Amino acid sequence: MGGGRRESGGSARHGALAAVALAAVLAFCFWPKAEATPSRAQKIEQLVLSPVTDNRRRALIDELSLIDSADARTRLATLADSKDDKTAALAIATLCRRNVSGGEDKVKSVLEDGRRSRLARGMALAAYCEMKKKSGASWAQIKSYVKQQAGNDPVLAGQWAASKAHLWAQESD
Repeated sequence: MGGGRRESGGSARHGALAAVALAAVLAFCFWPKAEATPSRAQKIEQLVLSPVTDNRRRALIDELSLIDSADARTRLATLADSKDDKTAALAIATLCRRNVSGGEDKVKSVLEDGRRSRLARGMALAAYCEMKKKSGASWAQIKSYVKQQAGNDPVLAGQWAASKAHLWAQESD
């Protein structure tokens, strides 16, 4: 009788091991695929690009600018390149206001892109002037670049004149 117990005990162990192995194979085959979860910055960018109010969009862009990561800075720069002028203007203003790393280069690239709208370029021109003023530059140091970027466009010329009057009122042109 002792031999029978060993056999039935062995069969039970083999059955349990087979059930565990079968469960492992099924779990492996039917487990959901691992997907990268979107980062906080990516979620915010998606919300910015969704249909939200302008105030909500502004708040989201500010929130994005407060995330200290390369991903967030890249996404903020991407928003500055947006085809939607309101989104681009908000992102450019935030790059300026928050002094985001790499922000001045992005602002200059928008300003120098002649295919961009007057609104985006005008916002970039104002932001560039503000950034340069904050860093201690004089009007004399930046005026040739600013005027060159404005070219003969009366809207951009008006923008640099307003920025100059506001930021460097005591300097002569």
